[in-house]
Amino acid sequence: MMVRIFFIVLALCCMTLQGCGLLAEQATQSGKKADAASSEEDAAWPAEPVPYTAAIRLEASNGRKPDSSLKGLMENVSELLRLKDEPPDGLLGLERRARGDAATALQLLHAQGYYDGTVSLDMQTETRPAKVTLRLVPGPRYAIGETRITYIPEPVIPDNIRNPSRTAIYSGISALWGSPVRQPLPPPDFSPTIAQLHKKSPAVADTILAAVERLPDNLHRRGYPFAAITATRYLLDREKRTLDVQVDIDPGPPATLGNILVVGNDKVSAEYLHRLLPWSPGEDPWNQFRMERFGEQLRELGLFRSVEVKPAQDAASFKTGKDAAEPLPIEVRVSETPAFRTLGAEAHYDTATGLGVNAHWEHRNAFGNGEKVTVDLPYSYDKKGLETELVKPAVGSRHTTFRARLAALKEMTDAYDKEALGGFAQLEHRVNREWWIGVGVGGEGGKLSENARDSALYSYVGPGLSLRRDSRNLRVSPTSGSNIVLRGKPYTGYYHSPFTAYAQELDAMFYFSPFKADDKDPRNTKSPLVLAGRLRTGSLMGTSLQQAPSPLRYFAGGASSVRGYKYQTLGPKDAGGEPLGGRAYNVVNLETRFRITDDIGLVPFLDGGMAYRDALPDWFSDMRWGAGLGLRYYTPIGPLRLDVATPLTPEDGDPPLQFYVSIGQSF
Repeated sequence: MMVRIFFIVLALCCMTLQGCGLLAEQATQSGKKADAASSEEDAAWPAEPVPYTAAIRLEASNGRKPDSSLKGLMENVSELLRLKDEPPDGLLGLERRARGDAATALQLLHAQGYYDGTVSLDMQTETRPAKVTLRLVPGPRYAIGETRITYIPEPVIPDNIRNPSRTAIYSGISALWGSPVRQPLPPPDFSPTIAQLHKKSPAVADTILAAVERLPDNLHRRGYPFAAITATRYLLDREKRTLDVQVDIDPGPPATLGNILVVGNDKVSAEYLHRLLPWSPGEDPWNQFRMERFGEQLRELGLFRSVEVKPAQDAASFKTGKDAAEPLPIEVRVSETPAFRTLGAEAHYDTATGLGVNAHWEHRNAFGNGEKVTVDLPYSYDKKGLETELVKPAVGSRHTTFRARLAALKEMTDAYDKEALGGFAQLEHRVNREWWIGVGVGGEGGKLSENARDSALYSYVGPGLSLRRDSRNLRVSPTSGSNIVLRGKPYTGYYHSPFTAYAQELDAMFYFSPFKADDKDPRNTKSPLVLAGRLRTGSLMGTSLQQAPSPLRYFAGGASSVRGYKYQTLGPKDAGGEPLGGRAYNVVNLETRFRITDDIGLVPFLDGGMAYRDALPDWFSDMRWGAGLGLRYYTPIGPLRLDVATPLTPEDGDPPLQFYVSIGQSF
């Protein structure tokens, strides 16, 4: 009882003392001690900005020379280097920034396959600026070990599209004429070949992840539209220093390319889009690439603002038989352009013929099936009149195009004056991706006045055959590839008396880019340097030079052949010195196209050519050469061209300089 009373009295005394401030004083003294400790810490880590220098060092391990590229990779992601002009507040902030870089460096080493690599940090804070050194010791690099790709479940191989019995001869003929060759689906033990996952290749994370991500693409192009990765496992073997890759793939149900369901079209016929299909619905295995390429082709028609091509069903709703692959329909959602018509004009100028203009009207969907109708009204010193053309695609086959052209022109040149009506009609069939063959008929007739001869009526008509190979990467201002055209045309006609003739021409253009502009530009459309060359030659057989009307003869000189010389002046001349034209010709054009910026380019060039009386060209005999420099301003519709040329072998009357201004490259 007495003990209990003692503790009660003691507690009351403590309360009294606290109220008097004695214990409070002790608490204050303790707080002062804590504040003093805090002040000492603040003195060690001042709050003012701390300037610093930073360095990244690569160090060898066990005599192994480190990969020097690691330093550059680290410098690209280093916060210390990126923010060195923005010093942190206090040494604590600097330490946090440095430790963040150390963690990033360790992740970088692992991503590049250096799983035993170490990172150390050295900070010297006594001086100003402070010195921070990040040391990387990569160690040995790990390699890719075993790669195992497993189908779960095993893919179904339908019999209806397997077709393994196609012979090599039949496949070759089909490829030649543009018919699709059916490819068998992969067998159950099919494993995609991934070049980036070869055994003993460096275990670089980005390379491995990208290769694994592309695995289903192989199946998407070989009959399995819904193939997907279901599991991935990466196993590190520190003894062997290898990284094993294990991937599980669900192939999903097989399918064939089905028909299209067009959505959003109004004035463009859905039947026309069906005729453009590059596959036989229900027969060809599913191929994601062909489907996407079809979408690109629709965008290139100039009829739609947007095109979206995708499967019309998902994996859950698509059903297929066990022994037969069903067609998977494809939805084509389009948004048509507000107007299919274009009205415009262009101008050109050269010293010989002066200023010329051309008004242009175009309709890209004249009858609802992608028919293109163009009307041109040229007006210049040497040409006036009307030209119209109809281009109808997918005539009977998506590979066949019909072209018809009609022109009523009045031409006045130093060689002849004519008023004529002419035209041609042609069917052109695309054999495969690069080859075309054309057959047609054309002719011209009107009134012709040559030099000092009286005007006379003339006419000629005949069939034509052409063979073309076009591998250019672009139609306007190409940077690679070639365009080679061979034409043959027999004629029968009347000019002072009946005549027959056969004309043949070769026109070959070549483009080469030794450098690539940007990895993000796979077609290399903005190459800094393009070497371009053109070769043209032609021959007119079966008639004399005087019997053939001037529009059938060949001329050289001027903006479209040999720059630096007046229009049509290279070749045979009459007694008065006026050009006659020839029965054969050759022209060579060489250009080096430098792209200084995205918009400006310089083009040194060399041209040579001549027209001949004989029916066969005499190569490099008496050819005239011109050289010059061109300026290009690149626009979305093509480059604006200014060329200045001088004749290297001038004749009497040739001016020292010729100027040419137009739209588009010279070839």
